[in-house]
Amino acid sequence: MKVLLFIALFIACASASLAGGYTKSDLSLYEVQRNPLHRQIFTFAKQEFIKQALEAKEITTSNWKLFALNSVYTQVVAGLNYKYNAELQNEKGESMFVTLVVHRGVGANPDYKFMSYTINEDATF
Repeated sequence: MKVLLFIALFIACASASLAGGYTKSDLSLYEVQRNPLHRQIFTFAKQEFIKQALEAKEITTSNWKLFALNSVYTQVVAGLNYKYNAELQNEKGESMFVTLVVHRGVGANPDYKFMSYTINEDATF
């Protein structure tokens, strides 16, 4: 019986995707403009990015708005990590491609933690 259980577990693990890795998500599920949860998460991420990038002198203005969301990846951890690849645009029409990572905790009132950002040369999908 233990052998059968071990074989079943081995087959299940072998056929599963890499545990702990990021998985590309259907972009329509993360419609930032229409989905209140993801609008809240993305807005939090963008504000933290702007604050940290201004402090690091990587950007010179705080007036950046979402122009396009190129892709979203999720990672199951103790909660969820969201990796947003987006194009931001300022009032002058200048574009910037960024990757923003946010952790969403578990529970009835999950907290958010801004994990990291990367300013990219071009769109990341």
